[in-house]
Amino acid sequence: MIYIFDRITKKITEISKDNGLIDNRPYGMCLDREGSLWVSFTRGVSKISSLRFTSYNDLDGLLDSEVSAISQDNNGNMILGHNFGITFFKDSVRKTLKFESEGLVDARVLEFLDDKNGRKLFSANRLGIGEVRGLSSDWVKFPKMENDFIILSLDTAKNLLLKNRDKLYKQLPNGTVTEILSDTNIQLIRRLLVDKNDEIYFL
Repeated sequence: MIYIFDRITKKITEISKDNGLIDNRPYGMCLDREGSLWVSFTRGVSKISSLRFTSYNDLDGLLDSEVSAISQDNNGNMILGHNFGITFFKDSVRKTLKFESEGLVDARVLEFLDDKNGRKLFSANRLGIGEVRGLSSDWVKFPKMENDFIILSLDTAKNLLLKNRDKLYKQLPNGTVTEILSDTNIQLIRRLLVDKNDEIYFL
């Protein structure tokens, strides 16, 4: 289920599978350039436009029905993250990209993020941090650090914040990465999305 907060009426509206979502357990959210809300689930992705729903899964050309992260590039392509790959989605065109798994059982794309240099980054669990380049990807390496990252956010100066297990790191303007927090409680931190009107969406 997802919840929409109306700032004028101060009411929260619950939207679920009963209203047309493909599932009730969301992974992530993304607002596209037209203002439609895309929500990813274990069974596919739902597009919500003026409370009308359209849903997609592997039968519609996605790499996998489980969609664990979602974003949009500058060309209007929706980018859907899966376990072991990505689907690029625009209108009726789908292109899938499967990762080399190196024998791993979990290489799920957990998050997409645009950094201050205009890069579209993503975390893929134990495969580390990747960068979307057009309709392909490449891996970003952070020296002397384990790869098991979840991208968390950007700070106010647009510095990249990274979390792996119980540690939080910041990438400084010179490219070095420094630890800024070590606490077992941050293992529970989940995703959030802030839109251009400072509306906050959370899971």
